[in-house]
Amino acid sequence: MKRIALIILCAFLVIVSSCQKKQAVHKRQKEISLIEGWFPWTGYIGGLYAEEIADSLYGLQFKIVDGADNIDPVQMVLSDKYLFGVAGAEAIVAANLNTNADLVAIGVVNYKSATCFLSLKEKNIHSVKDFQGKRIGILLGTETETIYHALKKKNGISAEEENVPFDLQTFLLGKYDVRPGFTYDEEVTLQINNKDYNIIYPQDYGVSILGAVYFTRRKTIEQYPELVQQVVSSIALGWEKALLDPDNAVQLLISHDPKNLDEKREKLAFEKGAEYFRGEDDRVLYASDSSWNNFNDVLKLIGKVPKDFDISTCYDNSFVMNFHKKTKPYLMDFHKKFN
Repeated sequence: MKRIALIILCAFLVIVSSCQKKQAVHKRQKEISLIEGWFPWTGYIGGLYAEEIADSLYGLQFKIVDGADNIDPVQMVLSDKYLFGVAGAEAIVAANLNTNADLVAIGVVNYKSATCFLSLKEKNIHSVKDFQGKRIGILLGTETETIYHALKKKNGISAEEENVPFDLQTFLLGKYDVRPGFTYDEEVTLQINNKDYNIIYPQDYGVSILGAVYFTRRKTIEQYPELVQQVVSSIALGWEKALLDPDNAVQLLISHDPKNLDEKREKLAFEKGAEYFRGEDDRVLYASDSSWNNFNDVLKLIGKVPKDFDISTCYDNSFVMNFHKKTKPYLMDFHKKFN
């Protein structure tokens, strides 16, 4: 009898253990976070809407976590602290190439980089050719640096380069001639402060790369494809809502960080950023294979990836495409009825 009782007890413990593991997986699937790559900015808006959408549609407790200048979303996701993150597309490529991280971009925040190059009006700089012999500011480790080096190589520029801070003070004091930045950030600051400036867009000179992307680990896609689809669909619908109602979108952002965000500035930033947030071919979160390949060509041009590097291993468009083909019509109808 004791032996039979022991067998029954062991069987019971196995069943309990199995149930606990399933509950843990279920909880992990239902309570997930996305770590952002920077302090709160307009690029948060799709995720902020998703916090509400994911719960109402899927019962998913989705939350975005603020980033900062000393937080590396790639390492956070690789350490399994978070399932999802936001980082520059180049950071995903570098991690996969250098550490076999096997990260996968599952959607884009910006389907093209919002990088621009700014100069004060009195500098009389109107084209990339005018960079010749000038003092060019470099923001180390950002996509602006990659774009500058590609422009330099394509146009045969020889210039004096110096590392500059993110703060605009030294630029406004004329310590250097050309300032790299983003059209929905530094350009907005110049406009608000009524500074006269010239602006150069690298895509006008044949250089364009992808901006920030939403990403996860390949193992997450393989283990929880339904969860990944729910997250992508929630964020995508969030951006759809934001682009349809910019005023409410900005208010949502301000309410997330009222101490550090200014409504006037964020409205102008969203106005300038909308072109980048709406996605390629007006499909939010989408960047085509062609855009990824063009990005790969830029990285090859400046020697950041081998000539035979296959960038298709770094992204998966299927979740975004599924949203636009199958999920979006249902979700838009859902929100018309219940909002």
